[in-house]
Amino acid sequence: MEWKYYIVHTWKKPSDRHVWEDVYLMPIKGWKQGEKKVSVWLTVDALGKPPPEEELDELKEYQEDLEKLGKREYVIDRKTCDMLVRTVDFNMEELLNYAKTFIEEIFNDHEIVLVEGTFDDFRGTNENIIFLEELFNTIVQAERKRLLKELVNILAQAVRNRMQESSDENKSSKGRSQRRRRKEKE
Repeated sequence: MEWKYYIVHTWKKPSDRHVWEDVYLMPIKGWKQGEKKVSVWLTVDALGKPPPEEELDELKEYQEDLEKLGKREYVIDRKTCDMLVRTVDFNMEELLNYAKTFIEEIFNDHEIVLVEGTFDDFRGTNENIIFLEELFNTIVQAERKRLLKELVNILAQAVRNRMQESSDENKSSKGRSQRRRRKEKE
């Protein structure tokens, strides 16, 4: 089956190495829950390098992750759609292979073709993207307010400048008039 995917973060190059990533997935034909289109929000986490012994919290978490993996190369939490993989980090190709493994195991699809989607393809389809949309809208509104305030300040300054120029012209005009009157009296 053909699946659309969208990777939340921007990768400079596909060869870049990352230790975690979020991937949105849905069949090209889409899924619906009632009238609403839905998608899966998969988080892939690399086991990573063992932390230094002095980093006790990180070391404890690393040990817990090792226990979760046991002898397996990956483990999937079906409730949260989190996938822990036994690797230090991964590149784009490896990430997409993990996404395929996830689809194969969870949806029993063995004929997977991944097609890159866009943010708009997934808009409103899962909890994470809805949060990102709300965050984006909040930022856009704040930026609009900031720009509007800046525009008002610029316009106010332009009005003050124009009033000052007018005042200066009036003073200059009065000065010329007074000089003319003095010359006429002489």
